[in-house]
Amino acid sequence: MKRWKTIFANWKSQKGIHKQERRKRRSFQARHTRQEVQKRRKLIIRLTHRENLEIRNYLQGLSETKEAALMKHCIQHGRISTYEHVVSVARLSFYLNRRLHVGAPDSELVRGAFLHDFYLYDWHEGGYPGRLHGLHHPAIALKEASRRYPLTPMERNIILSHMWPLTLFSFPRCRAAFLVCLADKICSAYEVVVQTRSLRC
Repeated sequence: MKRWKTIFANWKSQKGIHKQERRKRRSFQARHTRQEVQKRRKLIIRLTHRENLEIRNYLQGLSETKEAALMKHCIQHGRISTYEHVVSVARLSFYLNRRLHVGAPDSELVRGAFLHDFYLYDWHEGGYPGRLHGLHHPAIALKEASRRYPLTPMERNIILSHMWPLTLFSFPRCRAAFLVCLADKICSAYEVVVQTRSLRC
């Protein structure tokens, strides 16, 4: 009888050890999973609340006009409106400028990015440049924007050169124009693939 009691006691203690090991393993896996999630979150592009307020301030007088309302009804890529696209490009350009410490002036960067597709028509509809839209729309956007707003030379270059190298002779002449050119291509590629939402920072 004592022998069976000893065997049962040993089995119970071993069972307790196994339970503790399983708990430790689960705890380690949970910690490891949380760390992975945190790492992934760090890779997601995010602007701070203060940076969002700065962008909103730079876009005052541009983002709440009747022209901006028209841009909300013009399709850019997939189901993404021109307005959504230019806001995404402005935000990503701002993000790259801050995180990479490029040093381009924020105000002109954001305003130029917002106005880079200010051509005010849906290029998918008949009567517009159609397939040649990519070549012609930077000059049209510059013409429309300069009619309505006073533009700096940097903002003009941002608008005119954002399709480079497609527009071979209109190339980025400043850091802000280069950033917008890059951000536009990233956002456009994302919108063409996803089609249902724009790239958000």
